[in-house]
Amino acid sequence: MSKSASEDPVRTALSTTNLLLSTAGAAVVALAVLVTVVAPAEYGYDPTGIGQRLGLDALHNTVPSASVLWHADGGRRSDSARINLAPGEGVEVKATMQAGQQLLFRWQSDGSPLHLEIHGDHLDSSIPYSSYWVENGVDRGEGGLTAPFDGYHGWYWRNDTAQPVVVTVDVEGYYSFFASN
Repeated sequence: MSKSASEDPVRTALSTTNLLLSTAGAAVVALAVLVTVVAPAEYGYDPTGIGQRLGLDALHNTVPSASVLWHADGGRRSDSARINLAPGEGVEVKATMQAGQQLLFRWQSDGSPLHLEIHGDHLDSSIPYSSYWVENGVDRGEGGLTAPFDGYHGWYWRNDTAQPVVVTVDVEGYYSFFASN
């Protein structure tokens, strides 16, 4: 009792017609996902309005673009601080920033490793502070910071060594006040 090729379920499933139909179906699903999910979230383009209803349009441009640097209120400024830390001592250095303002920073110790936390405090003291980065045993760092809210944003260094440490920090960008405490 032999089966013909047309009765074989594997050949039927792999027929040219079924493969073309499956490929076309996958392309339609991919296009639908692109238009309703990817385009609103990644590109801010929402022709169907589904992205807005699902809240996906909020994902587009969640980080302010670098153009904020050149159109921010107030002038660009730069500051430097040199801080002496005794063994076991810690210090905070902060810039007062409005949401969306940006700054660039570079800091280094005299080679001794430090505990570092980069964080922000809200202007409303009833809101807990926001920690952005914590690391132990570092002696330098550089990067950029975009303020996610109005408040005080900056660094906390603690000297966990038995020797005094000197930390130098340079900041440039848009902020209204820069100080250490």
